[in-house]
Amino acid sequence: MVLGTSSGAGKSLMTAALCRVLQRRGQQALPFKGQNMSNNAWVD
Repeated sequence: MVLGTSSGAGKSLMTAALCRVLQRRGQQALPFKGQNMSNNAWVD
């Protein structure tokens, strides 16, 4: 699980890099980006 302290912290970039490294090592990685869908949530 990749977590960050704020929006724009680079989580997607780090996840993509991690998936690339795992793929090159012959492992399978499936990225998933969950969305907060509550009434008072701000989604970028």
